[in-house]
Amino acid sequence: MTIVNMIDERKQLYSEAKINSKSIGKKAFENLSHSISRLLERKIRDRLEKKEGVILLQNRRGFAPFIECKSCGYVEQCDRCNVTMTYHATKKHMRCHYCGKVKPAPTTCTQCGGFEFSLNGFGTQRVEQELAALFPSAVTVRMDMDTTTRKGSHEKILRQFGEGGADILLGTQMVAKGLDFPRVTLVGVISADTQMMLPDFRSAERTFQLLTQVAGRAGRSTLAGEVIIQTSQPNHYALKHVREHDFVGFYNEEIEFRKSINYPPFSRVIVVEFKGRNERNVEQTATSFGNQLFTLLNRESILGPSPAVLSKIKNEYRWQIIIKADKDGDKNGTRARHAVARVVNNLSGQSIKSKVKVTVDVDPVGIL
Repeated sequence: MTIVNMIDERKQLYSEAKINSKSIGKKAFENLSHSISRLLERKIRDRLEKKEGVILLQNRRGFAPFIECKSCGYVEQCDRCNVTMTYHATKKHMRCHYCGKVKPAPTTCTQCGGFEFSLNGFGTQRVEQELAALFPSAVTVRMDMDTTTRKGSHEKILRQFGEGGADILLGTQMVAKGLDFPRVTLVGVISADTQMMLPDFRSAERTFQLLTQVAGRAGRSTLAGEVIIQTSQPNHYALKHVREHDFVGFYNEEIEFRKSINYPPFSRVIVVEFKGRNERNVEQTATSFGNQLFTLLNRESILGPSPAVLSKIKNEYRWQIIIKADKDGDKNGTRARHAVARVVNNLSGQSIKSKVKVTVDVDPVGIL
């Protein structure tokens, strides 16, 4: 398994462009943004020559995660959600992946009137386009939510690749689990950072799981397999243990990290979420809830109230409180759960009146 430092890769490309600019000018700096490193390109080319299969993982669909105005830096966002809109090249529109809203790609900037935009980041559609340019004779099939909406499309894509009708299978995490193709000898991860950089205490664990799973798709026969992982965080401990296929080592390092910040399994987490269409009412309800909770539980065990990472989805503003019930003093989280239930009961009238939904999630799957 090889880890490719994409920061070093881009530095090298820029250095070469600087040298070339002395002879060809600004053209040397055009099209420097690539999702596929030189090493991965060489490895793919080698497998294509040998008629062997390649699986590529990019856990982000669409073409570009956001569009930015080159003049003022304004980024197009969904007006119903506090997230950027993803550009989809196949239909030439922007789409919100949370509420589903669609609108045309901008021709002029709504802030400054500028008309030049940059498409930033890499989705599966953009990687597919790059593969077509690099390997024009190769057949690439893409498997993500956009290509598997029709009944039977998922099976059709896998059958085509499995029978040798396609050389490269590119997709989101759909391609990471349960696939057994003896002809696959190369697995490439376009960006390991997508999951790893999320502000969730389980992000390293999920990254380790996903990369370990997708790495297992290569070399499932007598043919030797190889895995290339691209990242801008090559020294992250999750990648170190993925490379060494070291489950015990990852567990030991992750468990120390969890212990230092008192997250599961050393505590039970309770997330109280507040949602509503009136931002002020949501904030006031969350603040009132927090003030009462502070009188019942140790303040150090409470994070918030504060806006959620995804602070607005489908026209509803979101605030949250995170409670960490330390298992040393509250083994099953009973005291914390009773305190939360008591405050929920006390404020039920206020939340109903202000049209704020209060949701309590014990041991949540995610905290975004």
